[in-house]
Amino acid sequence: MGLFGGAKKKDDGMKENEAKARELLDKYQNKELNDAEFLKEFGKLYILYTTPAGDTKDGKQKFFLIPGPPPTAYMPLFLNESEITEFYDKAGRSGLIIIRGTLLNVIDVGISQNKKDDMNFQYGFMIDPWKYKLTLDAPVLETVRGMIAD
Repeated sequence: MGLFGGAKKKDDGMKENEAKARELLDKYQNKELNDAEFLKEFGKLYILYTTPAGDTKDGKQKFFLIPGPPPTAYMPLFLNESEITEFYDKAGRSGLIIIRGTLLNVIDVGISQNKKDDMNFQYGFMIDPWKYKLTLDAPVLETVRGMIAD
């Protein structure tokens, strides 16, 4: 046991988490899992995300959301750090804090924000905007939350 072994364990755990997430996403896309089965298992895994608003590379503030059907604007959710940093770099964001949590965590925040925000949109989520583009629209978040939490 070394003093610096913790980072390796964390990295290995995130790689296993990502592999399991991709396996579930593949099965879901291939219709081997229904909505409830997928969400129950995927909801236990870690995802990565950041705050929806941030600074652009030229110093202005803006929302970094993916447009969806009204009233939804999707907050992207990622499976690894390289994809989240590449996504926001290409979007022109200058720096971000990467937050690790479960889908249930982020949905709870979205539901809460949607109830109190007076924005011209409501938060939805897009899981892995590079490959899977699996969307959770704002009007179904309560239902999705129930499927995960059951």
